[in-house]
Amino acid sequence: MPHCLIGDRAYDSDPLDEKLREKGVELIAPHRKNRVKKKTQDGRKLRRYKKR
Repeated sequence: MPHCLIGDRAYDSDPLDEKLREKGVELIAPHRKNRVKKKTQDGRKLRRYKKR
């Protein structure tokens, strides 16, 4: 099982993030522009997304 999953904006889903955390996988994906809830990631981890 991978340690982290790098995805695009479509992967920005709180239920998906929770399921992956339960399995020990870190989700790295930029937030959608219309996100209502509080952001779950900071810019440091998104550097990996830019390098994908």
